[in-house]
Amino acid sequence: MGKKIFEVEISNDGPRGYETATELELPATWAEFHDALEKARITDGSCCGIEATEIHHKEISEADLGKVKNLYELNLFAQRLSMLEEDQACGFEGLLQMERDSRTSPIPLQRLIDLTFHTDSCLIAPNVHNISDLGAYLIHNGMLSDAAASLLAESDEGSEFQNELLALLGKRHMEENAGVFTSYGYVEPDGGEWEEAYAPGKMAYFTRSGAPVALEVGKAEDHGSGLSAVLNLPACEAAVNQAFNTIDIFCKEYFVQCVDCLIPAAREWINDAVQEADGIKAANEFARQLAQKERVWDAAEFTGVLKEEPLPDWAREKLERLQSHETQPPQLSM
Repeated sequence: MGKKIFEVEISNDGPRGYETATELELPATWAEFHDALEKARITDGSCCGIEATEIHHKEISEADLGKVKNLYELNLFAQRLSMLEEDQACGFEGLLQMERDSRTSPIPLQRLIDLTFHTDSCLIAPNVHNISDLGAYLIHNGMLSDAAASLLAESDEGSEFQNELLALLGKRHMEENAGVFTSYGYVEPDGGEWEEAYAPGKMAYFTRSGAPVALEVGKAEDHGSGLSAVLNLPACEAAVNQAFNTIDIFCKEYFVQCVDCLIPAAREWINDAVQEADGIKAANEFARQLAQKERVWDAAEFTGVLKEEPLPDWAREKLERLQSHETQPPQLSM
């Protein structure tokens, strides 16, 4: 599911919650999320113990997050951050800096999520990192008054007076427009009114196809670029061919990886299987069995099901792991 933003340790609020504390990388898939909740014996993911052990986003700090309790919202925030393109990341960094300047930390998580939906509500001057550069940018783009432009024109190029004037004009513009400097450049709000994009209970926390297994397929050269197709299993042969043809699978090198599975522990096995000849067929059969049985919640019963019906050897060999993989019917996600 894209790049990881946070690594957290989650626990229930019981007196011995530490005994079942579980590590989880965010953003997590629906299956990974609910699997971790069960391992940690958490009955309500909107109010649980959360400790951020690693933050892999250069702009977010522990001070920004504070003491977070809602794992659903933290996962959604991680999802949103992982989806930002470079220009959107620039806008988000600017909005985040403006937010820090206008309030004390921490920033409410709901507000942080909302910022990710308004990254286009900024004016950005790339590679402008100080007030002198900003002044030069303003004059170069005709954004100064005629009087200021005339005064600059009369000054000697590169003189101390001109440099001081550029800095003065840049500083005044920045203060008047509530702008900030970021690692990308100068950012200021565009002056438009915001409409709240995120409100608790009015947005889905997960996007799911409902398929037991989901594979991502694409050209090896495009791995990580987002130029790929998702193949939901089980699928008929035509659907499999369509997914591969979408990314021009006639190229010599391509990748296939499992991005979601009703049983998260099975993702490793599926990834191993799809690298072998007829691996897609094996994964498809495994997904068909999961869909047919609608996931049997008792591990022993699930083992019996696999013994009764034909399955790929790679799945059968891993049954022992399922015995220790505790499962329960999934909770409904909002």
